[in-house]
Amino acid sequence: DPATAPRVITSLRQKTADSLVGREQLVDCVIASLVSGVPMVVLGPPGTGKSLCIRVLSELCHGGKSNDSSRRISKSYFEYLLTKHTQPEELFGPPDLQKLRAGLFQRRTDGMLPESEFAFLDEVFRGGGHILNTLLSIINERRFHDGAALRRLPLLGVVAASNSVPSDPDVAAFFDRFPIRLWVSSVLEESAQRPGDDFESALGDLLTKSSSHEKTRIIGGNSTRTHVACTNDFRAGAGILAASEFGHRELNERSEEFADAARRVRRLLDLSDRGLTSVWRFGAALDWLAGRSVTGSNGADGCTGHLDALEYAARSSQLADRSRQAINAVRNGQGVTSAH
Repeated sequence: DPATAPRVITSLRQKTADSLVGREQLVDCVIASLVSGVPMVVLGPPGTGKSLCIRVLSELCHGGKSNDSSRRISKSYFEYLLTKHTQPEELFGPPDLQKLRAGLFQRRTDGMLPESEFAFLDEVFRGGGHILNTLLSIINERRFHDGAALRRLPLLGVVAASNSVPSDPDVAAFFDRFPIRLWVSSVLEESAQRPGDDFESALGDLLTKSSSHEKTRIIGGNSTRTHVACTNDFRAGAGILAASEFGHRELNERSEEFADAARRVRRLLDLSDRGLTSVWRFGAALDWLAGRSVTGSNGADGCTGHLDALEYAARSSQLADRSRQAINAVRNGQGVTSAH
């Protein structure tokens, strides 16, 4: 319901963030990715809560009924850890033997990625070329080649995770399909860099919430979490976003700021035309999630998503720092320059 979607998504956002320590930015980006349909990848060392954040969010949605009583998000969430040995059957389903005997190759996709609405692919860049090539059309076009048939998928969004940026040039093209890249580090390391008792406080929160997650796992998985949203809430948000953007095509302060910042960092970030439009759409979702205007037509509504999103487009944490300086110049109203 478009009328209730903002409230429901805000509740989901808050409950997910409250279940974690220092991961508010990650929660915002994941939800914005699902609302905007722009794929994102979370990068950082093991044990920094990348997978846990996605699972908590999915569990808070798990079981939420949509308008179609035959579809529940519990059947629509797909998660898998990829390795170089991962086979297509593990993601896309095994061949349908009955149809195969009749000379027709199709897969049994029940419960697999082609049937999902929300997918989380851990260590995504470890998959072999035979996996990544199929994922390209799924992520970009929401289409799946099932034998001779071309199927449209119900996929809302794909969130991936990796310990590092891929160094293999053959995987670089696949990395480009994730225009939003968020680097995370240990919340304890981050707190240690701040003055005061932040480290002790963060460690206490981490131990307490870790015990809570372990209790949930032992007692009964998802059954102890309160379900607050379903996939239709994300679809409603996407519809609101699309309607707002479609109705405001004229240049305004927001679009002019975005053009200025993009001019400064486009070469530094190696952003394609497709990448820029994806970043723009993701930025609108960030503003919508924060309760700000997604059009910027007012000019004084405090919308910042269009600039925040550009900071997530860097190919490395070092480039992110460099681009942030140029983007901050736009925030501060300085003249047009280029970052190199």
